[in-house]
Formats: sequence, structure tokens, C-alpha cells
Amino acid sequence: MTKNTLQLEKFSSLQRRIIGLWLLTIFVYLAYVGFTDESLSILFLSGITNILLLPLYWTKFRQDEMNNRISNPVEHFRVENNLVTIGDSKLPLEKVKRVAIDLQDNIAYCSLPFNHIKPGVYPSFTFPAELAEALTRHIRAKLPLATIIE
Repeated sequence: MTKNTLQLEKFSSLQRRIIGLWLLTIFVYLAYVGFTDESLSILFLSGITNILLLPLYWTKFRQDEMNNRISNPVEHFRVENNLVTIGDSKLPLEKVKRVAIDLQDNIAYCSLPFNHIKPGVYPSFTFPAELAEALTRHIRAKLPLATIIE
């Protein structure tokens, strides 16, 4: 394969699906224009394409959520050497003032919404709901001055 050709291996599965959907949409549009001698408005075409993209984005969202799910939240949320460690994210102990823990059906969600790693990104993870109380006790023991938002 030459350097100038499109190499789909570099794209993720979701990106390949989106490219395929766009190509399919363009093909259908060109076929429609070719057979009917009418054209569709750009707004209509954009709306149809976006409606078709929604299931792909929902799949991506669910996949990200599953990748962020852990089985032992007490081990995942550690406090040692004046650092709060959540997975790969490390924050100074004195910066962590609030911890959010939320329960939705059988899934619990823990995050530090006021401690952004970069704009719009903050440490968070999901875990089994039955372990939420154990994590709350762990956080209260390790971070007695932090407010737990439920």
C-alpha cells in the first residue's frame, strides 16, 4: 500500500462505521439526484445523516462506560503520600474537597467533579451499586474533611 492511499486500519471501529455511513449517505444522495433530477436540501440531508449517527454515538457512550467500570472501588480510590489516586489520575490531597457518589439502578458512579484533569475531564468511574456504602465509608475515613455529594 502506498503512503497516499487511505489506510482504514488507523481508524477505530467507530470511526470506520461513521466513514462508511457518510459514504453510504453520499451514494444514496447521488443515486436519488441521478434518478429523479431533484436535489435534497442540505438541511434535510444533514438531519437524516445525524439521525443515522445517533445509534453509533450511543454505542460509543455505552462502550466508554463499560471500559470505565471497575469491580473494587475501594482499591481504585486510594489515598496515600498526600495524593488521592483514582486509577491513573493523581491529585493533591488538599485539592480534593468534594466527592460525588450517585446510584442508578444497579450501577454506582463516583467522580471528583470539581477537580478537572484537563478542561471538561475529571476523574470518574462506575462500579457495582452494592459497593457504594463501602466506598463512602472508605472516603470518609481517608478524607474526613471532604464533602460527599450524593
